[in-house]
Amino acid sequence: LIKIVTERGKQILFEQSSTSTYDKKNAVKFDALCWYFSKLTFSYEHSLRPARSIEVQLGIIGIGLKSSDIASLRGVFTRVGYKFMRSPDFYKNKGKEPHLLGGAYLRPEITLGHYRISENKTLYNQYGLQYWETSTPTNVTFFALMLNVGNQWIIRDDYLIDVFGGVGLGANTGIEKRTYNYAMIGVSPLYFDMGIKIGGLFK
Repeated sequence: LIKIVTERGKQILFEQSSTSTYDKKNAVKFDALCWYFSKLTFSYEHSLRPARSIEVQLGIIGIGLKSSDIASLRGVFTRVGYKFMRSPDFYKNKGKEPHLLGGAYLRPEITLGHYRISENKTLYNQYGLQYWETSTPTNVTFFALMLNVGNQWIIRDDYLIDVFGGVGLGANTGIEKRTYNYAMIGVSPLYFDMGIKIGGLFK
C-alpha cells in the first residue's frame, strides 16, 4: 500500500519499505577487459524473480588489441546464461534488503559465434627485413558450454560491478579448424573466461 486518496482529495502517504519490490529489475553492462582480447561486448540482464535472472550478451570480434600476425579479423558471437544467485547477507546495511540483481551467483551459459580471419605468415627474413604473405581468409564457427561463478555489487540501485570467471567445453568448425577463438580464453576443447563488467540499472 503506497497511498490513500480521500473523497476530498487528501492524500495519505505510507512509507515504502526497502524491499526487492522496488528494485530496478533490468541492467545493461560493458566488459571492461574485452578490448584486451580483441572484442567488444555488451550484456543485458533481467530479473525473473528473486535470486533468478537471465543474461544475454552480444560480442563483436575484431575490435581492440590484436597480435601483429593478424591481417584482418571480424565476427560476432552471442551468449545466453541463467543466473542462480545467493542471498547477499553482507549487502544489508541499516535495514536495507538485498537487491534482486546483487550477490554471489552461478551462471551456466551457452556461447555461439562466427568470425573470419586473415593472417600474415612470415616467408623469410633477409638483411633485417621481414617478408610475409597474407593467408586466405579462414571462416570459423564455434560453440561452448560454460559454467561461470561471480559476484555482482549494486551501488545505490543505479550502478553495478560484476566480476566473474568460468570454465567450459567447446569446439570449432571451419577451414583449418582453428583451436582458438576470440570469445573466450584457451584452446578447443577446454575454454576459460573472465571479466569485469560495469553498467547501469533501470526499471
